[in-house]
Amino acid sequence: MKTQIVYLEPHDDYNSVRDKLSWTQAPRVIIVWPGRGKVLSRRFDLVMLQRYTRKLGTQIGLVTLDPDVLHHAEALHIPTFESLEFQSEKAWRVRGARKISKPISTADPPSEKPVPKQVSKNPPQMNLAFRIALFSVGFLAILVLAILLIPQAVITVNPETMDILKTYAIELNLSQSEIITNTQQLPARQVQSVLEGQLRLPTTGRAAQPDQPARGEAIFTNLTDQSLTIPAGTTVRTFDPATPHFVTQARVNLDAEKGSQVIVEVVASLPGPEGNVSAEAIQAIDGSLGLSATVSNPSQITSGSLLIRSAVSPTDLVHIHSELEDNLFDEAHQALLSLAQDDENLIPGSIRVVETIEERYSNDIGDAADSLELVLILEFEGLVYSPDQLHSAMNFIVAEDFSRDEQIQPGTLKILEIADFVYDDAGEEANIDCTISARIFTSIDPVLIRQIVRGKKVSDALEDLNGNAPYEEVTSVDISPSWLRRFPFLDMQIQVRYPWEAGT
Repeated sequence: MKTQIVYLEPHDDYNSVRDKLSWTQAPRVIIVWPGRGKVLSRRFDLVMLQRYTRKLGTQIGLVTLDPDVLHHAEALHIPTFESLEFQSEKAWRVRGARKISKPISTADPPSEKPVPKQVSKNPPQMNLAFRIALFSVGFLAILVLAILLIPQAVITVNPETMDILKTYAIELNLSQSEIITNTQQLPARQVQSVLEGQLRLPTTGRAAQPDQPARGEAIFTNLTDQSLTIPAGTTVRTFDPATPHFVTQARVNLDAEKGSQVIVEVVASLPGPEGNVSAEAIQAIDGSLGLSATVSNPSQITSGSLLIRSAVSPTDLVHIHSELEDNLFDEAHQALLSLAQDDENLIPGSIRVVETIEERYSNDIGDAADSLELVLILEFEGLVYSPDQLHSAMNFIVAEDFSRDEQIQPGTLKILEIADFVYDDAGEEANIDCTISARIFTSIDPVLIRQIVRGKKVSDALEDLNGNAPYEEVTSVDISPSWLRRFPFLDMQIQVRYPWEAGT
């Protein structure tokens, strides 16, 4: 018949063994006990296992040397085997096949045959004295151990302290990727962000802008005996190249007679006073018409004027750039801070512009305009740090600043201010100044104190302690048990602490 084997571990209990059995599928299961440990040694455990396997339709057999388990298995008619090799079909069918010794934990029942008592060779008085002596030695040993180990003493000493307020320079380290304690450098990390801004401001400059063009009359004279047509838009000019040309405003005709004349209105092609010319200044006709006729202005051509209006000044460019850059710096603080981790802060003053990607003005200097617009795209960079690392570095720096006997009282170092970070001339990283406050105390020697007080009465010990260490003030002495008014004899039983350690 098919048989499965389930091995037990020293830590198994009924529930874990039951889980193992639930996975078996054979009609017979051999449970093998471990070589060490007490596993399922109670009768109750075997009863519960037997009931559970019966529900599964499985018969169990045990391989174990545990006398308790063998005894209970025999009583419950559970087959047992000395090893996996020594199992037979007959043993499965016969209940209680092996002769099992009684469990070592159970008292042996009285045997049928009386056992004769051994007669002691020593007199009864000597046995009693020996027992009393043995008991007394054991009791005294326990008493000595109790006296030595049970008492405890706690001495609270208030050392000399000094409050400090000081500013220290700490070096930034951008190449340090791992957290390193006991260092005077603060690991920092660069973060970058690109921001775009737009701003329009009124202009403050003044400029003269051409307003009205010059106007006047020109006389055309026919040089031929044929009629000539002068179209509207015919251009005439002076011999000064800086003077704009003039344009006729209407179509006129010259009679077919040499020397015939006609007057027509002309207007300068550009506004402004440059079109104002003196009489007889206009002398040339553009195009082929200049071969058949002449032109002149009998009187001055005037009315060309300027208009004074707002314009872009150099100050406007500087002002709008500075204001927009300040706005972007404010945005950069939040943008860079969002790139930092939850436990990081921005170093004050570390934000800077590393590249101007685009700078576009709507007008140039001198342009007539009521307002000036600037579009600016900048790349910003900042430095972030961990406050915990800064606190650790400042602890190390302050500790280095004092002697070996002077220490920082735990929990008193506070960073009051971090000065604005300033890049050096080369634009590289430098130091930052941190202002801190802390309480410095003079450390005590707990070994010396234990040597002074151990085994002495409390009053004598305190007198000796104050005489040897006048700089220390003993604020309290706690001895347990409370009725014991003497310090313990072992150093390990005497605790020396500071007042701020009382709650730890």
